[in-house]
Amino acid sequence: MAQHFFIAVFAPEGWPSSVAPEYGRYQLWDTIQQVTFFVNTVISKQAVMKFHGVGDPNKTPAEATALEMGRGLLATIVCMVVATPHFTDLYRALPRIFRMSSEVINAVGHFIEILAAIFTQVVSFLYLGPALCLIAGTMSGAVRSVILQHFAKGGTLPPGKDPDFGDISLKESNQDKAGKIVGLCVGVALLLGFIGIGSGVKAL
Repeated sequence: MAQHFFIAVFAPEGWPSSVAPEYGRYQLWDTIQQVTFFVNTVISKQAVMKFHGVGDPNKTPAEATALEMGRGLLATIVCMVVATPHFTDLYRALPRIFRMSSEVINAVGHFIEILAAIFTQVVSFLYLGPALCLIAGTMSGAVRSVILQHFAKGGTLPPGKDPDFGDISLKESNQDKAGKIVGLCVGVALLLGFIGIGSGVKAL
């Protein structure tokens, strides 16, 4: 019963014959990547909260809100550069390269978020981190669509039945959510048990 529920939630309908043979191996490593991504997110988020003024009585919620909205606006404008038709063609032609590149860019973005909390006088760090993370997310989303289409078309289906792209995309989303849950739990455990939670200088 539990196994049937697990397959129904996380595996595409008709799995494994409905998708390409390499689907399982790819999703295994993709899920591992999701777990490590969200562990990193928890750690970098504490740094983000620090430069937003959490724990500093001299900072106000209005200042933190304005800063975050400004960072988000700039990041959104910058990430539109990698969502043009030219880049879309590149994603279709070179999905492996851009899949790896998006994760490297994302890791660098989170690292810069941590540096922004340490070197608060470097204003560029405040805006570069979220811009890189959003660029990475845009690239990753586009490339994932290309990869999932490949998996769907590589399966063996009964005559007259077309690949269910919606179902495969849904199961991909479910797998990502499971990786997020595990990653956040591990990240919070590290934060509580090893990194520590406090205020001011002790928060990092």
